[in-house]
This record gives sequence, C-alpha cells and structure tokens, in this order.
Amino acid sequence: MLDLLTELRGSQLVPERELERTERYLQFQVEDLSLLMPLQQLREVLPVSPERILPVPDMSPLLLGLISWRSEAIWLLDLPLLLGGSPFRRNEQGRASVLLAEGQDVAVSAPSSKQSLIFGLLVDSVQTLFAFPPERILPLSLEVVKPAQKHLFQGYYLSEAGQPLLILDAQAIAQTLLA
Repeated sequence: MLDLLTELRGSQLVPERELERTERYLQFQVEDLSLLMPLQQLREVLPVSPERILPVPDMSPLLLGLISWRSEAIWLLDLPLLLGGSPFRRNEQGRASVLLAEGQDVAVSAPSSKQSLIFGLLVDSVQTLFAFPPERILPLSLEVVKPAQKHLFQGYYLSEAGQPLLILDAQAIAQTLLA
C-alpha cells in the first residue's frame, strides 16, 4: 500500500488519512451552469447521438427516453429541465454527453425494498476533474438555486478562480425519479 501511495504522490509521503479525506468530482456544463458530481456516484461518461435515444410515449417531459448501456436499458433524464431550465437542445455536432449516475439504496416499490438505480443525465459538455476535501463544500442559499431544486444539491465548492460550482447529488435525483 505504501508503494502505491508513494507512486501516486511522487516522492512525497502523504498520510493515508489525509488522502482519504480528499474526494474527486467531475465538472460538467448544463446551459450556463458549471456543476460537479462526486465520482463515486458516477459509473461512466458516454457520448450519445439523438438516434440512440429511444423515446417512450406518455412519460414525464423530464424523461427523454431510454438508451442502451451494456445490454441494459437506462432511463435518460433531461437535466437542464430538471434544474428549471429549458428542455435539452443538441450541440452543433448533434451529440451530447450522458453521465451514468447511480443512486445507492434507493427505495423502489416497498420502503423495505432498496436497490441501486442507474440512470443517465444528459449534459452539454464534460470538462475536468476537481479534488478537494468534503469540508470545503459550502451550504447553498436560496439565492443560488430555486427552492424546488435545492434538495438536488449537496452544496457548492468555490474554485481557486473564485467560481462557485454547484454539487449535484445523484442519490437525491434518484429519489426524485421514483417519487
């Protein structure tokens, strides 16, 4: 274990407890919002073209349809619409990115029945990774997000450049899908 830590951090030895406190987040863009999601809540990032999305009639406008991922049907959620924006629009290349997120221990049909739920979030673009300790997550105020969407976020992180980055919570989104 020590060899791996040394390799990851170069010649500096960093105490293991300090490494455990740092979490990694993926930054992505949805309309004019820069958002983060913990990597531990993500399964994969996929490019998707509109013809790969199978529309399902008579569903909520939040559900764009289904996509196939490793022989599984995955619900695709219109994240811009969920966050109070306009329905998703394709970029110039006709492609978008899908974040495959996972909600753990989600109550499915009966309160005692819990399982994992994998779903897709359609986003404009995927940008970079951030790593910081969870203590740097700041609480949201109602000026930042609408009250109806506040439960979808863990808080926000103030980047080194001073940009506030909202942190989405896949667990809360999964609960919203099943409500």
